[in-house]
Amino acid sequence: MLIQSILTFSVNILFYATIVIMILAILYFNIRIAKLILLNCVTLFLFIIPYFLLFNNFYEFTTIPTVAVVGLLILPITYTWMILYIYNLLDDYSLFPAYIAIISALFILVIFPAHTIKILSILHLMLCGYIIYLLSVVNLNISSRFLIAVQMLTCINIILSFFNSDAIHFITSPALLVILTFYILTIEYQQRLLRFIRQLNNSNELNKKLTHQITRLKQSNEQCRRIIAEKDTELFQISRHASLAEVTTGIAHELAQPLTGIKGIAQNMIDDINYDELDKLQAVAELQRISSLVDKSSTIIDHIRNFSKKSGFSMRIIDLNNSILEAIDLIHHQLKKNNIDLLCDLHENIQGVYGDTISIEQLIVNLVLNAKDAIIEKKHLDTDHEGLIKITTSVNNHKVRLIIKDNGIGIPKDIIPKIWSPFFTSKKRNHGTGIGLSICSKIIKEHNAEVTLDTSSGGTTFTIDFPIPEETQ
Repeated sequence: MLIQSILTFSVNILFYATIVIMILAILYFNIRIAKLILLNCVTLFLFIIPYFLLFNNFYEFTTIPTVAVVGLLILPITYTWMILYIYNLLDDYSLFPAYIAIISALFILVIFPAHTIKILSILHLMLCGYIIYLLSVVNLNISSRFLIAVQMLTCINIILSFFNSDAIHFITSPALLVILTFYILTIEYQQRLLRFIRQLNNSNELNKKLTHQITRLKQSNEQCRRIIAEKDTELFQISRHASLAEVTTGIAHELAQPLTGIKGIAQNMIDDINYDELDKLQAVAELQRISSLVDKSSTIIDHIRNFSKKSGFSMRIIDLNNSILEAIDLIHHQLKKNNIDLLCDLHENIQGVYGDTISIEQLIVNLVLNAKDAIIEKKHLDTDHEGLIKITTSVNNHKVRLIIKDNGIGIPKDIIPKIWSPFFTSKKRNHGTGIGLSICSKIIKEHNAEVTLDTSSGGTTFTIDFPIPEETQ
């Protein structure tokens, strides 16, 4: 009677423990491992429920029920599947041994139905041996060691039931195995969760450090951008000063003309005063001429000051033709001095472009001075060569086109990719800074323009296409 009570208590414990595990698995059903645990519990119920009903006097039988046999045949598959998944050993072939063992056991059961307990005992011994083998090839930790110990205890229990042919002893072994496995896995997943939380905390710390570094890098990047912008402005300034230095003679000539005129008129007025021959009307006319010459000088000085002042891009709608004429005023004496003809073919009704007046003038000055140098170099090779620079504007495909063409020595094809690089020059030493064309490239990009270079017909042709703003179309 005592043994009967102990068996009833054991079966009830297994039954209710299985229910608790099933409820927990259902609550976490979205996790795959919970689905596998639930599948094992359902299989477990197939052979636990009949004995639960038997020991609680709800149902009686003398031989092991078919439903229990089915559950005991399926359990090796579901249990092996779960272990393989947990330890990342699941692949296309890892379940084959379990399939072969079950098919073999089923075939033997059909032939020897009287030895059901012994056949199922051998099947589950093979299952335990296979699980022990699988666990031995993974990195052993606390949970895997506990599982190996549980498998060995289960093997001992099954061997005892094999020799005693004790069905209830055998039935409780796999049931207890599944339940103990669940609790061991619970501990394993708790440890994994704790490790994950620690890693997450470490990641948060690293993220904070990384965010701090990113902030510092952004600040450094902004500082570098400001420095680059300042250096670009300085480079523009150097380029403008270099251009002004080259045309200083022409500027001096431009200023000398009105100053000479002013001096001559003033001297005439002084002479007239000395001889008491000063006529008021004549004096007014002479003073008006002086005022006009002063205005001309002032205009030249203002133009030079505007061209050389340090500033960034001040973008607005500008007249490209007017910028060309202003640029020519600065350099025409240099061209005349070197016997270079300048031909301008400017489109009369050209639309305005969105740009910076001083930068466009600098672009034209740099390109024309480069053309002048190329023609001078050609004249060194051919003294009879007649230099010509042609500046053309037109409208083409909704773009304002500027063409600056010269008949100079041209640019060798092998250095064309380098000409836009800062400080690159093909001129002789002390005959160029190497920043003129790099500044031109910067100006062209800032104006969203496109430039093409052609040296195929002798000389060099720069073609620059400026987009036409919508408001001027």
